Amino acid sequence: MVTTQPMSFRPSPRFNARLTALAKRTGRSKAFLLESLADEAERCRRYPGLAFRGPDERRRAWITGTGMDVWEVIWATRDGGATAPAVPAAATRLAAAYYREFPDEVNAFLDEMDRSPEQLEADYPFAQHVVMRPTE
Repeated sequence: MVTTQPMSFRPSPRFNARLTALAKRTGRSKAFLLESLADEAERCRRYPGLAFRGPDERRRAWITGTGMDVWEVIWATRDGGATAPAVPAAATRLAAAYYREFPDEVNAFLDEMDRSPEQLEADYPFAQHVVMRPTE
């Protein structure tokens, strides 16, 4: 088991109050929240143009200015980009760099998109399968 060194942290009273309120609202410990917030902030500084969005249990990296999550950029460009929407080259490079460092995180979202119709039907038996065909 990998362990880390303990760290002492004394937040300002205002930040501590906000952190305490967030912990109460989310049911998460202040230590967990502080680590999550620090991790996202560090990633945003290391990858300028990257931000995070989504609920706590499904946070995901996205490329600011594009509206696209990192996984969406990778998904759209991984097969040579034949069907990719117009994604700026800088966004593609940023997504690729992030993907190289955090492949498991991005692959979790890609795996969801790669489910077969049979897998989707098993997961969502109430949903109707719709096939979109181009209009002529």
